[in-house]
Amino acid sequence: MISSGMENYAIINYKNGNRYEGELNNDLREGQGTLFYSDGDRYEGEWKNDKRHGFGKLLLANGSYYEGEWIEDYINGFGKFVYSSGVTYEGDFQDAIYHGVGILTKPGHWIHNGEFKDGLPDGQGIRFYPDGKEIDGEWYEGVIDI
Repeated sequence: MISSGMENYAIINYKNGNRYEGELNNDLREGQGTLFYSDGDRYEGEWKNDKRHGFGKLLLANGSYYEGEWIEDYINGFGKFVYSSGVTYEGDFQDAIYHGVGILTKPGHWIHNGEFKDGLPDGQGIRFYPDGKEIDGEWYEGVIDI
């Protein structure tokens, strides 16, 4: 551990090539900190008991990113995931999967606003298409129930 002179702040270089810069409590990551992954990914945000917990941002080397809530090292709660392809999802997550109410946008294809379960539209939702067409109704595992 390298101390920066600030109490409870450290820079830690791990054997796997990862590096942590941030606050510690009893030698555990706690408070604000940044973890730089050896593959180019980076997490910036809150830590609790050595786990990502609270609000944080995960920036992936491919240009995608997630910004939102974390619980016990998992994406849980409200957040926004922006993929390098331009696809975005903003809404509720459960274990890093779309689950709850959200908006999934596939540019040039459609925007889906509604309920999601296990990563798919499931429940009440409306889908808007670029040509003005709308499909509103009950969805089941990604398919409209007509």
